[in-house]
Amino acid sequence: MLLWQYIVLRGQLAALLSSPCNLDNLTHRATLATVQQREDMRQCIRRLAESSRALPQLTTKELLAQGRVPSFSVTYRDFMEWNNIQVARHGRFFEKRNAASLSQLHSLGRAEPLLCHALARWMHVDYKLNSYPYYDLNVLLVYTDWDQAQRVAGALVAFLERVQAASGQRVNCFLAPLHDAPAPARRRAAVPPGVRVLDSGLLLGPEPCRMEDPVYVVLMNDVVRYLSCDLVRMGNGGDWQQMHLDVEKRSTQRVWFDTMDHWCHAATTLHVPQGMEFRPGTRMFVPTRLTQLLHCLCEYMPEHRLFALDMPQQRQWWYWLYYNNQRTVTDAIQVHQLHDVFTKSEVETVFAADFASLKRLYALVSDGLKLAHTEPAADFASHWTDLRESEELLGRDLSAEYASLQACMLSVMRAL
Repeated sequence: MLLWQYIVLRGQLAALLSSPCNLDNLTHRATLATVQQREDMRQCIRRLAESSRALPQLTTKELLAQGRVPSFSVTYRDFMEWNNIQVARHGRFFEKRNAASLSQLHSLGRAEPLLCHALARWMHVDYKLNSYPYYDLNVLLVYTDWDQAQRVAGALVAFLERVQAASGQRVNCFLAPLHDAPAPARRRAAVPPGVRVLDSGLLLGPEPCRMEDPVYVVLMNDVVRYLSCDLVRMGNGGDWQQMHLDVEKRSTQRVWFDTMDHWCHAATTLHVPQGMEFRPGTRMFVPTRLTQLLHCLCEYMPEHRLFALDMPQQRQWWYWLYYNNQRTVTDAIQVHQLHDVFTKSEVETVFAADFASLKRLYALVSDGLKLAHTEPAADFASHWTDLRESEELLGRDLSAEYASLQACMLSVMRAL
């Protein structure tokens, strides 16, 4: 197609240049047309050259399936997601010895058992109000950190089975990986009784996880921050463009922007503030995977009730990229993050969520059918914690855990 366009443009330009130019009323028009056609030819030649050396465009799933790929093109979103999954597979995703890891800022630490009990109390009360006695109490725990998922699932099931015993209703707890990376069979042996492990990931699995009955979907503090974002740039024509990378021999050769794919376009449409004008060249992150995950939940689990926990942003998600120097932002993205990916395989990339925008996005994706409330985790715990009951259940003093919970910096978004 590009070659044929080049031939046509070349013929038109030759015909125009060979035509008589002694007519004064045609001279100006011919000059303008010649300049325009020459520019069109230059662009066509450039696109031909780029297409001749184009690398295969791969997604996260294709990169994982092919293993080591020497040269490829990939979106920024898929590239960072692929790297994080590789780090997780190597067992260095949540290294406690790495004190500088960003994951330490998101850790529950000693507050984990009390927060699990607070979550279980909220689910029990909400279940009694909305689903009892017509349905069982169903819980879907989405994870990237297998060890934490086991602990949380065990704590939730133990508490819920204890309080549900009088009603005779069953508690069904499912563990589902965020990506298509199920836990090894040898590690499943330690799964607490009453917990089922699903193999298919919510985002990259071969088939979507479907649940028609009411289900509590729990995104603990190891999920939201690993939902990768796209980097988009405002083009000269007033349209947003998606960032792509050309990677050859474990080195970034080129960063370029092109037409957005489906999920990037959906995230940009829903999440970019309306009524704001952006200069050409403005760059910002849009939460593509978060948009995709919320859509999947609304589409395949229409009766779900969401609980999400993570470290919040302190400013609106677009603030720093929009108001600070654009070159500094671009350099940080292209040099720090991409450089670290290739020189340190244990480096992970996290995306802090703006919970106010997350609540708004959730309502938009669900067409206003799903509303949520956001609050600090410490406030949520103060409403749903019974310290004496938790101490009796666990058989130990939890004063230190309670103090840690009050100092927790995480935020909660839960369904209304």
